[in-house]
Amino acid sequence: MTESELLDSLSPEESRDVAIFVRYLRDVRAKGFRPVVGASKGSKTKLIKGGNDSISALVDELLTSDMFAATIEPDLELKAKLRGLKAREQMLKYQGLPWTSDVVAEYLKITPQMVSKKRRGKKLLGLSFGNKEYIYPAWQFDRDGILPGLDRVLLVLNQGLVPDWDKLRFLVTPDPRLAEKSPVELLQSNQLEAVLVMAKVYGVQIG
Repeated sequence: MTESELLDSLSPEESRDVAIFVRYLRDVRAKGFRPVVGASKGSKTKLIKGGNDSISALVDELLTSDMFAATIEPDLELKAKLRGLKAREQMLKYQGLPWTSDVVAEYLKITPQMVSKKRRGKKLLGLSFGNKEYIYPAWQFDRDGILPGLDRVLLVLNQGLVPDWDKLRFLVTPDPRLAEKSPVELLQSNQLEAVLVMAKVYGVQIG
């Protein structure tokens, strides 16, 4: 999952705000410096080199850097957007890195066109990144193919007009009403009916 793909998944307004800071940070990190906002001209602090290039690491660097600390009125909305970007990456990586359409096609022994058909038919959950490409969370595949019961849950969520990213949030978030387990974990242990009930409630809440 690349930074540009994650940024493409945001709304135009979110992309404009977040991309400026994340790309700026990546640029200065590549040069070995830490950005300082509000400091005297030419002031720079050396970065501790690290090997983590994930969006989460970049966002953590932003939120803990002088970039926000030096502002008189911290941009709370931008902070929220950055944390949302980090949360989105973490959801995508739940139980493993997401798969591309080609990887899904190879695993299921079907064509990429059939993968798209299954996604449109609510048999698979695919997330769009604004460039007509989709990725597929890894947890929806098991040794026999597609996780049993997922299609029924996606159908219920779709009937509730739940957006795709909110479907993902519902599926991977532990719920106290499910003994602190996520709907995905219940599907993996053949507890479909409980998930369907929660999906209906979630659809009403979102709608």
